[in-house]
Amino acid sequence: MAKRAKSLFDDPEFADAPAPEEDELSQAEKLWPFALERQPNRKEKIKEEWRDFAAKYPKNFYIPKEIRPAMTEAEEKEAKENMETFTALEANFASSISKNKWSEPNGNPPSEPSRPAPAEQKIYFDYKIHELESRIQMIEYWMENNQTAAADKLNAERDLKVWKKELSTLQEVRSQVPKS
Repeated sequence: MAKRAKSLFDDPEFADAPAPEEDELSQAEKLWPFALERQPNRKEKIKEEWRDFAAKYPKNFYIPKEIRPAMTEAEEKEAKENMETFTALEANFASSISKNKWSEPNGNPPSEPSRPAPAEQKIYFDYKIHELESRIQMIEYWMENNQTAAADKLNAERDLKVWKKELSTLQEVRSQVPKS
């Protein structure tokens, strides 16, 4: 008979997880040994890398707020509205999937979700495209500017290939969204 774990911390699948009674510093040392290294100017070096990245890709989705150029009030309002529209559509899609998944097999068929307006569809696809382009830019920048291990480079190239294919599919679908 297999030994059963008394708690999640005894489970061999999570063997490197710190026990809850360990103090926080030892947990940090175990999980993030590089974080406690005393490297002078480490934070400044990281900020400089972000500044270089932001100079090359100023509209990238992942640039930290403190490094990103300030947005005008109108740009902030538009970004907030776009985020709210995207989030609402994502929640609507997830809700529909959940309803279909958990509906009674012999009950009434689930109702069709309402189709988003063309303007909402445009915002949704523009957001997905922007996020994916930003992800691709980050990986390409990383590959250009860092010494990468062969395995990491191979994984990154594989991811880029998948993401670029996904990007072209999204752009094709986006082009089919009605104008009004």
